[in-house]
Amino acid sequence: MKQSKQNSSEAVSKLEHVFVYGTLKRGECREACWPRAALNIEPAWTLGALSDLGHYPALLDGNERVLGELWSFDPQDIAIVFEQLDRIEGTNQAGIPNEYDRVRVIATSQSFGEVSASTYRYANPQQAAQFARLAASHIIDGRAYVKWPDAVSL
Repeated sequence: MKQSKQNSSEAVSKLEHVFVYGTLKRGECREACWPRAALNIEPAWTLGALSDLGHYPALLDGNERVLGELWSFDPQDIAIVFEQLDRIEGTNQAGIPNEYDRVRVIATSQSFGEVSASTYRYANPQQAAQFARLAASHIIDGRAYVKWPDAVSL
């Protein structure tokens, strides 16, 4: 039993994880934009705050639980995944200021527990302050979470 648990931990550590909270989630308008198939997709959360920019949300620094999805990839696929996601999120594009920065966060999911994951944080928090901040209105097991798009604006 201990051996299989160790093998499971090793398998998780070899995966590359991406936490998404907006239009790249399943059922949203950019779900089909992923250039490679994920090995696993499941609900997850990270700490932060969300503002509603209209057609998409902005993840900001904060202490609320932000609901999203954890997409897990084979490491050999992650460079092409990031190349596509960086274009979508306006990150690391020559001569253009970032709309989002790709950063590392701790994401929590049922299968993996806490893992390090890449996500996209809004690069201009002052501009995001002009938009509605989303309230932690989605309750799961007695805990409040922020969720886009079906959250309540403050």
